[in-house]
Amino acid sequence: MRARKTQVRLLVRDRLRAMTRTDREQADAHICDRLAGIASARVAFVVGYLALPDEVDIGHFMKEWIACGRRVYAPRVHAGCLAFARWTPGSRVSRDEKGVLAPESSEFESLPDEQGTILVPGRAFDAAGVRLGRGGGYYDRALSTLGPALARVGVSYDCQIFEELPREQHDETVEMVVTETCVTNAARAKKDVQR
Repeated sequence: MRARKTQVRLLVRDRLRAMTRTDREQADAHICDRLAGIASARVAFVVGYLALPDEVDIGHFMKEWIACGRRVYAPRVHAGCLAFARWTPGSRVSRDEKGVLAPESSEFESLPDEQGTILVPGRAFDAAGVRLGRGGGYYDRALSTLGPALARVGVSYDCQIFEELPREQHDETVEMVVTETCVTNAARAKKDVQR
């Protein structure tokens, strides 16, 4: 199973490298528009992320969300786990334990016990919501502790979508996957597979 995951990660790396900068910028804009379309008035906050160079850049969506008076949090690897801090466009950022840019914070917060959405990057997703990350398990561990009030939305490019991905017991899933061309309801896909 690990060998299959490594193969998928390598394939995705090559697919992402084949995308031009213009392709990525256009895809990012479409994805941000789709995220705005699925964001509900009932959602009190969003957990976003500061994109790595090969991830979907959702910065525009996060800024627009804040401009509408909503709260945004972003993760930072701290003490080997994902911790969350409030984020605004003016937030100071620094490299976390894994060398990833993240909000600089000495005071991490528990996510509110309200209706929220966590936007989850990944190396690959399938229609049933199976997510393949980078292999560190940070998101899997964090998602396993978050309650049902937090909707899980995978964010990726079309080239990162697979028919079926390998899944181990510890791998957490998402309820929805958003790409530049579609929004897939993974919960519905899971029910269709079980029929």
